[in-house]
Amino acid sequence: MIHKIILISFFSWASFLNAQNRYVATTSMGGDDTNAGTITSPFATVNKALSVMSSGDTCIIREGHYDEEVLIDGKMIL
Repeated sequence: MIHKIILISFFSWASFLNAQNRYVATTSMGGDDTNAGTITSPFATVNKALSVMSSGDTCIIREGHYDEEVLIDGKMIL
């Protein structure tokens, strides 16, 4: 039983370590959906960020007006 707990803890911790920040900014602030979604190369839309996010990732949205419909598919924490 203790081995199962250790194994589950390991995989939970490993997924946390792989978590990434995904950045979104308006096009006037350098946002482009062909970018990598990093702080220096942000996406232009929230939907693009959501499409590449994995469990544990964080979406950081810079100030601005985003005219898009965002559909949350699956289990996400907002």
